[in-house]
Amino acid sequence: MKKIFILMIIIDISIPLFCADYTDFINEGQILLKQGKITESIKLFEKARDTKSSDPYAYYYLGEAFYAMGKKREAIDNYNKAIEIDNTNPDFHYSLAHLYISEGNYEEAIKLLDKVIELSPSSVTGKSAKRLKEEILIKQESKEMTQKWGKMEEELKKQKEVEEVKKTPTEGLPTEFMGMYPEMKVGPQEEKIPVEQLVKKIKFGTQTARQRASTILLTYEQLELSKVVTDMIDIIKQSDEPIVRKNVILAVGKTGAPEGIDTILKIIQDKNELYDIKITALDSIFNIRTENITTALRNTLKLMVENREKERTEAQKNIKDITTKLETLEVQKITLNMQIQQEEQKRNEIMQKLQMSDIPSEFGAPPGIGQPGGAKPLSMQEIQKIRTELLKVEESINKKRGDLTKTEQQITELQQQKGRYESLLRARTQKSADINVVRSPVPPQGIPYGPPGPEFGMPVVETPRYEETSEDKNEVIFALKLIRALGTMRDRQGISVIKKGWEEYGVESELIYYLLSLAQLGDFTGIQSLAERLRQDYPQAQLDAEITLRKSIIEVAGEYLTQRPDQKLQGLIEFLSEEGEYPEIKGAASSVLASLTKAPGK
Repeated sequence: MKKIFILMIIIDISIPLFCADYTDFINEGQILLKQGKITESIKLFEKARDTKSSDPYAYYYLGEAFYAMGKKREAIDNYNKAIEIDNTNPDFHYSLAHLYISEGNYEEAIKLLDKVIELSPSSVTGKSAKRLKEEILIKQESKEMTQKWGKMEEELKKQKEVEEVKKTPTEGLPTEFMGMYPEMKVGPQEEKIPVEQLVKKIKFGTQTARQRASTILLTYEQLELSKVVTDMIDIIKQSDEPIVRKNVILAVGKTGAPEGIDTILKIIQDKNELYDIKITALDSIFNIRTENITTALRNTLKLMVENREKERTEAQKNIKDITTKLETLEVQKITLNMQIQQEEQKRNEIMQKLQMSDIPSEFGAPPGIGQPGGAKPLSMQEIQKIRTELLKVEESINKKRGDLTKTEQQITELQQQKGRYESLLRARTQKSADINVVRSPVPPQGIPYGPPGPEFGMPVVETPRYEETSEDKNEVIFALKLIRALGTMRDRQGISVIKKGWEEYGVESELIYYLLSLAQLGDFTGIQSLAERLRQDYPQAQLDAEITLRKSIIEVAGEYLTQRPDQKLQGLIEFLSEEGEYPEIKGAASSVLASLTKAPGK
């Protein structure tokens, strides 16, 4: 019995040492994981798991490490074990959701993301989960539509073969294909239905019928669309289908109706609206120039910049506050460990005193047997007093161990929060290098062309991470489009806003458009770079967009020449008026030369 009791004492003494080792294993493992030393980090996380198998974080970090290594099965097992131990931690569910996304298992991923949103809707993780879920739903919807597109293309190919034989291009074509393709016309057997009836299909039809009808809506003329502006506004407000909403927004913009423009501007200024929808809204009014639109766009860009600056300030403040709290908790942790060690030493001394005495019942032999060395046996009252003291010491040790566990949990949680803010701060200060801002010369047709967007990749290895989502990239695209729009609208009041917007969102691939916007507002600091663009080869991709860009550059070059004579630049314009590769370029250059001839002093 004494051997068992002594073994229990040894175990109790070892527990705090194990706790300290556990925390060290976790912290060192995280450092190695961030450095890319995955195998070494796994060994430390496994030691942490073996030291304290009841704690979920060892399993969680093992899941992170195996995921980074590409061993998804092992990662899933460890993530699930962490969730089994602690089902209330949103990070556990969020990381597992990312893994399932990488495998294409969107059904399980959405369940986990729903759990994250339920557990922590207002946190950074909760908001990221919400955005990620929306992206998955849009991706699935796009995939389904792409599959339908492929099937329709196959059937269309077969139909064309029949048409070649019959020499009747549209006769007999299935009704469902009408309106799906920009180049197709309504066949002789398919009459164009009234726009009011088409809107009813968008409101009350099945999913496929709604999406097809919203696509066909874009083929109607402005006069016809003006009849159903109110109905289209209702659809925009009530529909939760991105494809339908975007098509109807484009149709409303096409009408130019004041109430429709007001609705579109509210979408652009709504801080809770998806940037993907905002981009479509901006495209729908891109060529409309009114004072209220210009003011709204300028204020929107200004607010976006201010919000980003505010986010950085808040993140820096939160990091500072959390660092102070962590320092306090670390001192508290050291103090508790020292106090526990002191009380354990005291407990050992009390236990040794009891073992050396005549201990009745479960503590040893019955009373009456003397102590070694001839010492006087302890009386029952003395033994009871020692036992009472022992119980108090045990209670104090247990309480301090509980306090230590809570302190360690607080430290872990604060470290994760700090990591998220640091990641957010890095994401807000780094420039995106892969942004491509393209505005189609014609409104999109609602049915996606080609394959859906990029696959979701493996998340960043860091646990307190901030992933750049499609929504983050869309925010940048939207801001850059605003800069283009304000330049096109000649909003000279917004030049300072544009410059701040560029400092916040600018990317290298968009620099030429930024310089163009400045020139359109009278700032010609980039005129040489703009002129150089006119001398470069035409890219084969996005040729129409390039021609439009060069026409605008030629236009601002003419404005520059009216203020500052430049023989070299004027010679370039004269050359383009004669030798321009495309009629649009020749026409733009000729117009500039004509205006220069009419200008005073020319």
